[in-house]
Amino acid sequence: MKKYVVLLFASLLTGINCSQESGEKDGGEVAPDVPASVSTRVSVSFGAGIEVDGSTVPFALAANDQVALIHVPSGEKVLAKPTEAGGAVSPFIYELKAAAKGDQLVLYYPADRNVEASGSKASFDFPSKQDGTAFAPLYLGGCSHTGSAFVGHAASLRPMAAFLYVKAPKGAYSVTGASVRANGGEPLAGKVSMDFSSNTLSANGSATVEVTLKTPLDCTDDAQPIPIFLPPLKLSKGFTVTFSLSDGSKATYEEPDAVTLYPGDFFNASLIHRELVACGSNMVYIINASAAEKAGRYNDALLWSWDAKTESATIGAKLKRMSFLDECKPVMDRKKLLLTSSDGWAALLDIKTKKVDWWATDLTQAHSAEILPGQRVVVAGTTEGLYLMELSSQNVLAQYPLPNAHGVVWSDKYQRLYAVGGTSLQIYKLKDWNGPSPALELETTLSTSGYVTGLHELSVVDESTLAVAGNKVALFDLETRKFTSLVHFNSFAGMKSINYNKITGEAYYTYGWTDHSEGDYTWSTHTIRYTDAVQTGGKDKKTITVDDINMYKVRVLVW
Repeated sequence: MKKYVVLLFASLLTGINCSQESGEKDGGEVAPDVPASVSTRVSVSFGAGIEVDGSTVPFALAANDQVALIHVPSGEKVLAKPTEAGGAVSPFIYELKAAAKGDQLVLYYPADRNVEASGSKASFDFPSKQDGTAFAPLYLGGCSHTGSAFVGHAASLRPMAAFLYVKAPKGAYSVTGASVRANGGEPLAGKVSMDFSSNTLSANGSATVEVTLKTPLDCTDDAQPIPIFLPPLKLSKGFTVTFSLSDGSKATYEEPDAVTLYPGDFFNASLIHRELVACGSNMVYIINASAAEKAGRYNDALLWSWDAKTESATIGAKLKRMSFLDECKPVMDRKKLLLTSSDGWAALLDIKTKKVDWWATDLTQAHSAEILPGQRVVVAGTTEGLYLMELSSQNVLAQYPLPNAHGVVWSDKYQRLYAVGGTSLQIYKLKDWNGPSPALELETTLSTSGYVTGLHELSVVDESTLAVAGNKVALFDLETRKFTSLVHFNSFAGMKSINYNKITGEAYYTYGWTDHSEGDYTWSTHTIRYTDAVQTGGKDKKTITVDDINMYKVRVLVW
């Protein structure tokens, strides 16, 4: 990839000589009421440049570089070239027809940009469509005319763009483009204005910038960078980057925290952290995976935690039954967690408020749950099978047998419920769903014995693929209803959770079985494991230790 440079302007307040030349009538008679021009000398300093990798490079003015000046009251625009080329500082001399004391002057570079000025503001267009090559940022400054031939002007030009550097993750694909969206709705393109009286920048336009690459980026061997230019604004809720892949699919990464983009700044979006949800005993943790992987432990990377015992009274269960959490599934746009406990209860937890929105008890050996259309929920219990319930009550509408039920997933695309237990995968349709007696209708039962036995996990890979895990792991294609093995897990037993990113080939997972348990029980663990070699086999590359709970599952909240 080429190098892309953002130039930084340093403020330089220097004396500027301004003189007014008198016009003359025939015979040399002075006509003081008809000024010929005002000569204005401005000195501007250019700082270093920043390359796409964050390193700095020297900058030198070319002889033909031009900086434009607008006399705001009249709208007159004049251009000037540097009088001292080759360095980072040069005077620029402008000839104005008329300029009075207090008149607003606006200067900008490069001179061919479309800039409008009125009052104390200057505005310009910021592109919503980019191609991943160097977008020349606009440098803008303003000052008031002194009205004197002896008192100089001072104008500091600042870059009206920030450089967002995003990395498309490594994977067996090519990237054709990317989009950046402000999570808080702040405009990232359109009409941008600089108010010199308040020294503030504002925008009015699109909250999304689209980048269509001239040449697709091959990410097979490594992550690939994409440069995107944005106005220097504060993004109150961060931003989301969505990569377009050559096979038509998407990969999304999110920076959920507030971000301030400074003029000329270099923001490395590859630092976006991944978030994991881990659960076991009576605790649920949300962990910054990137930080935890570096430290090897979760403690210093803990972002959020919840103790089930704090909601014992709400749920109506004794404290001793508020342990053995075995599911912590992100639902409802990742704003809530659907929890289950083999102590016999399930709950819907709001992450932000840490309040329980729904709960139910007497669900024997509850091991997983799923939200269904129409504000309903299904809970998988290893003893009693599937429980169908309303999110508005704690009543069980119906039960469906499934020995050792351990996982349930709903597909919006196929309008089916999938459930696993033992060596069976069951597929259900919704029946009389809008009537007084909604039900699940068993459509078919498939054996997984040729691929996976001892089923303990069912998770979403993408809208057409599920991961089925237990002793080994397989993918289940919802369209063809066929299984395929995941090579990395061919020698694994006791898989309790699997989070597989089909695009990048990565996975986070947990396991525990006899002689391979780290906790107090044969099914528990103290380790979140990671690999990026799911299809080819190989060793795990990173682990995160969580040794203060008997951990069962890990879920990816943000990839």
